[in-house]
Amino acid sequence: MRTIFLLIALTSVAHASPKRIVTLSPALSEMIYAIHADDALVGVVEFSDFPEAVKKKTQVGAFNKPNMEKIISLKPDMVFLSPEGPSDIRVQLERLHLPFTIIPMDTFDHVKASAKVLGDYLQRTEEARAFEKNWDDEFKKVIKAHNRVKLFRKPIVFIEVQNEPLMAAGKKTFINEMIELCGAKNSVTQSGYPVVSKEFIATTHLDHILLADYFPTQKIKDEALAKWHSWTPTKETPVHLLNSDLVSRPGPRLLQGLKQVCEILESSQ
Repeated sequence: MRTIFLLIALTSVAHASPKRIVTLSPALSEMIYAIHADDALVGVVEFSDFPEAVKKKTQVGAFNKPNMEKIISLKPDMVFLSPEGPSDIRVQLERLHLPFTIIPMDTFDHVKASAKVLGDYLQRTEEARAFEKNWDDEFKKVIKAHNRVKLFRKPIVFIEVQNEPLMAAGKKTFINEMIELCGAKNSVTQSGYPVVSKEFIATTHLDHILLADYFPTQKIKDEALAKWHSWTPTKETPVHLLNSDLVSRPGPRLLQGLKQVCEILESSQ
């Protein structure tokens, strides 16, 4: 069995190009399409919904609990997954002698670099190189446009990633990186995605509240907005709905999320 833990900064070793792959994160599925390697993609997890064509691929369960029997039935010669998933998934893949590669995509640099890693694996080096160039060009455009607008001071931002229980994007996350690139300051100093108390919100000055979570229905979305607007400590604080697919999924569209966040913060100055 060949099990690989791949650090994104390292060059992958020589290997045969996989012909049947399964991706265990929606962001990885998007990247496979971005480098035009989707002909080898046979299985994806729930919420792999972009581009439209990926919806036709066989689903193998949830991101945090994939169906191993389903994966086996697809006879993959490589499974790509992110390090954020439960560690027992890797244990199961090893036990089943399924080769897998872990692709970090938890920073802007990692997202860009993942294109090269996947391109090398899937013999899409030219397509990956084109993606990297386009990524660099678009990143520069967003940052240049943002730098034309001088913020009077760094606004303090709270980024909700889950409504119940209330969870926020903290330090050492790509969402925090996005906030800092837009010239703002994260109100949450903990790392990762901590659960946040009402007391913290009530005692912290906030200039903006950004909702980056996924709302399955309009009713749930309206309730989330109403909660912030009706609560005394935050009823005067601007609350902004973000496109969760763009800001919460570290894939090829992450720069669109960066642009959205920067534009929201700049328009409120």
